[in-house]
Amino acid sequence: MADWSVVNLPAVFAREVRSYDAEGNQVADDGEWYNRVSEVQFLLAEFLASKGVVAPEVVVRRQRDLVIRFSQLSELGQAFVMSQAVDQWMGALDRRKPGTPITNEGLERRWTKFLKQRSTY
Repeated sequence: MADWSVVNLPAVFAREVRSYDAEGNQVADDGEWYNRVSEVQFLLAEFLASKGVVAPEVVVRRQRDLVIRFSQLSELGQAFVMSQAVDQWMGALDRRKPGTPITNEGLERRWTKFLKQRSTY
């Protein structure tokens, strides 16, 4: 199976972000996008580590060079990622009300549902 980055902080910080005011004029970026997206990536990495599905050689810390590849996940972790639960969680975060804190509660719910579905097979 192909390998890809499940968590990739260097790619987040390498991205060029442009911010615009209400009139459509480009303004100096305040770093809010980087803060929000990196928080999502850190929460995902910490969640996967807490479930024991990240390879032991991967050090999960809140640092800008954190990368977790699909191949560095256990079979259970790979199945969880392939179940689309992570994508659904990220999509739900995009739809939350402005100012709502970013948490991994949705990941926890999806993890529980994922494990229940696996046990029925």
